[in-house]
Amino acid sequence: MLVAQPARQECKDDVFKNWFAAHAAMIVHFSPELNAYLNALQAELVAARLPLVDPSSDKNRADPFVVALALMVEERDVADLQRGAKRSCYVVAYEGGRKPGAALAKMSDVCKHYGLAYVQWPRLLELESWSC
Repeated sequence: MLVAQPARQECKDDVFKNWFAAHAAMIVHFSPELNAYLNALQAELVAARLPLVDPSSDKNRADPFVVALALMVEERDVADLQRGAKRSCYVVAYEGGRKPGAALAKMSDVCKHYGLAYVQWPRLLELESWSC
């Protein structure tokens, strides 16, 4: 399991903070390669009308970093993120789907758009027989 640094920073729950502290090697920090995927993702999401962030907000949003990391792990073609997957991975999040009329897309919507496997955190706990 890999975790994008911004996602770790968004987690306020002590259970997650402790888990991240115990598994620091799993945290993926910002890099030029991740930046290339993030830039390509943001451009494609704007074109597809699937924005994950509000450009007028200063609120930290990890969602694009999480999806960009998944696309990078799958070794997608950065020139066309819908093609070229050489591996597969799951995107794990807590949220559900986009509500009708919502301005921002949800990670599940974006994962569907890119053919990324998506699982909600509680379901992952069940699948892996983990507990907090």
